[in-house]
Amino acid sequence: MSFNRLVRRFGDDLATAPYAAQVAELRRTATALAGRGVVLRADFARDWEYAHVLLRVAALAAELPLQRVVDFGGGNSILAYVLAQRGCDVTVLDSDAAVRAAVAQHAGVLGLHERLHAPPTAAPWPVAEASVDLCISISVFESLLRRERAAFFAEVRRALRDGGRLLMTFDYGVGARWISDPVVSRAGLAEDVVAASGLELVGPLPDEPDFDPEIGPPVKALVRTMDGHDWICAAYTFGALELRRLVR
Repeated sequence: MSFNRLVRRFGDDLATAPYAAQVAELRRTATALAGRGVVLRADFARDWEYAHVLLRVAALAAELPLQRVVDFGGGNSILAYVLAQRGCDVTVLDSDAAVRAAVAQHAGVLGLHERLHAPPTAAPWPVAEASVDLCISISVFESLLRRERAAFFAEVRRALRDGGRLLMTFDYGVGARWISDPVVSRAGLAEDVVAASGLELVGPLPDEPDFDPEIGPPVKALVRTMDGHDWICAAYTFGALELRRLVR
């Protein structure tokens, strides 16, 4: 199965044995961390994204060195802790000072201070050029303004070593526009993400999702209108892309 996806229904993947096992492992890990005082946000909406990324990471680890990882905008997610526990050197880049402080504190509690770091975010990223094997970005891209995206991709290209990967998930569809500026079409994926990234797409571009006309996209959230006087239902889905740094 290609990593590149636009989700029609989360259950299509989560009902399969690999995804179900990965989600169960994540929940066991979260429970174990909580027992040591490391309480992370319980965000079940992220089950698919976390499982999808970790299954791909496991496959990549069989063919590539994945020693140095950047988690961009991870928000103190469980992924950073799982990857650090697996022996990766993980740098969490987040604009929220509270997130950075929590990661640093938890890394000390878990004895991961040598493998899990949350330095002050800066431009450029506080990592050496061509030093990163893998960058992960979970539902961050749609919150980046268009004027910020070129800088994001420039830092990804600078940080990744030749052949290094970017695994990114994102909110997809017109209904997600209330968040910021999400991708809303397959053509937008090709132009605004793949072409704009300066990286190579690994595998085929995903097809447009075929939603049930009565059910619609799998994610539905009530949000206020621009004037704040009413509520509307915003419906959207998630997507995922794998991109590779070309030889310099």
